[in-house]
Amino acid sequence: MPVFFSRKKSIKNTIVIFGLSVLVSCLALSAFAETNTLLILDASGSMRARIDNVVKMDMAKDVICEYIQSLPPEMNVGLMVYGHRVRDDCNDVEYLVPLDKNNRDTLIQTIRNLKPMGKTPIALSLDKAVKILDGKQGDTNSIILVSDGKESCDADPCALIETFMAQGKKFVSHVIGFNVNNRDKKQLECIASAGKGKYYSADDLPGFKVAFQDVKKSQPIVATPVPKPQATQFKSGTLSLRKHSFTAGERIWVHFSTPEKYTAKAWIGIIPSDIPHGSEEVNDEHDLTYKYLNKEQTGDLEFFAPGTPGQYDFRMHNTDENGVEVASVSFQVTSGAATLSLSKSSLVCGEPFDVQFKTLVPLSPKAWVGIIPSDIPHGSEQRNDDHDIAYKYLGDKPNGSLSFNAPSKPGNYDMRLHDTDDNGSEIASIPFTVSEGSASVSLNKTQFQTGEKIFVDFSTPVNLSPKAWIGIIPSDIPHGSEERNDEFDISYKYLGGKPQGSLDFIAPSKPGSYDARLNDTDNNGNELASASFTVVSATATMTLTKTNFVPGERIWLTFNTSVAFASKAWVGIIPSHVPHGSEEQNDDNDISYQYVQGEKEGTLEFKAPAQPGAYDFRLNDSDSNGNEIASISFRVN
Repeated sequence: MPVFFSRKKSIKNTIVIFGLSVLVSCLALSAFAETNTLLILDASGSMRARIDNVVKMDMAKDVICEYIQSLPPEMNVGLMVYGHRVRDDCNDVEYLVPLDKNNRDTLIQTIRNLKPMGKTPIALSLDKAVKILDGKQGDTNSIILVSDGKESCDADPCALIETFMAQGKKFVSHVIGFNVNNRDKKQLECIASAGKGKYYSADDLPGFKVAFQDVKKSQPIVATPVPKPQATQFKSGTLSLRKHSFTAGERIWVHFSTPEKYTAKAWIGIIPSDIPHGSEEVNDEHDLTYKYLNKEQTGDLEFFAPGTPGQYDFRMHNTDENGVEVASVSFQVTSGAATLSLSKSSLVCGEPFDVQFKTLVPLSPKAWVGIIPSDIPHGSEQRNDDHDIAYKYLGDKPNGSLSFNAPSKPGNYDMRLHDTDDNGSEIASIPFTVSEGSASVSLNKTQFQTGEKIFVDFSTPVNLSPKAWIGIIPSDIPHGSEERNDEFDISYKYLGGKPQGSLDFIAPSKPGSYDARLNDTDNNGNELASASFTVVSATATMTLTKTNFVPGERIWLTFNTSVAFASKAWVGIIPSHVPHGSEEQNDDNDISYQYVQGEKEGTLEFKAPAQPGAYDFRLNDSDSNGNEIASISFRVN
């Protein structure tokens, strides 16, 4: 649920992490404080991928540079990057541009020159960032992370942030996930949550721009602090309501009128009636929500009744800088009422279902329905918010239907409806039970060669969540936990809401024992079924009509493989001094190559390299971290 902050009450330090996504959080300055924003940018190899035929890194550069140009000149900004120098090095983290106010051109030029190369050491980047900012604890510090994936270096960045917070480090971490799958998103959301920040999701260029716009809108203006002006006495204004009793969460229109044009920061807020009148500063400390008048002298503003029944006032103030209260009007809030019904009350783990709702009056768009374990005491919206497994907003509708998926763990649960997400109340509930479902998985055979196609048939007791999935998992990984299977899967596919069907996979490139495991959801679910198989090394042979060639001469290569490879198996010309075995290393050094196109045998035409020397033809079972399975040498004279 969102968290609402008072306009002037709290100043928070913010950490921003840049992975493939960038986020900056700027907060109000104390009298001598600086504002520091450290960007951490993901330049790992996955940033070479394309969205709508545009390289992701190029998209990121454009949006980030545009954002940097818009930053206030008073802000210190720095840049840290990872994965930009070495292809496979978990220590490839560099503090490229130190924090400074006068470095915008350097920042932009540095970002423009980056090339995505290597790994994703998010935890190491965060560790370095916090240590850089640790000496600036009197300042407002921000770290922004933009990333297109999760940690790839055997570390836990979320636990690291939690440790820093427990040590009393003063920062806020925000994360922008750029084109991130649901499985990696969980870790990035955890980093933002642990650092008291927000997670922003962007799937394409427009979404990436919107994410930065949302961040910018939420940021206070950075400005050099000035002494508070003495309050100026203004004439009183008037406030009026169409009625004076409202249901919790109900929409309220308050009409205002002022005898003169107040500052743009004149404001109206909802204050508990037992707070003493008169002081704008005291009202600011206790307002539940507020809106500015924006120099308007008359008009209507929309609010929503607080979630807790009681007596409240609308109070109007001539400014938000040591101002005075100039008008007020009181109103009463009573408990809301609503009804809930379910399409069925007994469900299987991961099963989709609908809940119908009806409220007494149209509530706030932030009224919500959530799944709560039945042993959680009823009544408090805030307590339900702390324990909800899933939730959805009503969206300003007095009645309708919402779709959910049953929790992944068997047990007793409630659907509970709340009048708002801002310290509201639970106003309706209905119980249901969840039991463990049964499912089956079968294979077309139990032994496969590396790179061979595997067909997996599945059947489930009900239509599970569209995010139920089957993955290839090493057999030595303990069974049962979907989250653990998610950590170790080599490949996976979603069931797409189908209760039965067939999915095709490609056998892993490393021989060994594996399972096809079916899981009821991708959000902390359960493993429901599995089938085991073994993978053995594929074999192949290659022949040449001769072994000596002149530069540019045509070469005919004949190949024969033990299996029709399902993936992009390929033959390439590699200098003989390059070590054998690794397809990835062969890929880095090939002079030319051709795919075998799924054929078990055939003849390929090449041209001899232009440079004399010793070379090999090497056959690889895949172009995605595969294996070299055959080679034959020749010379160019």
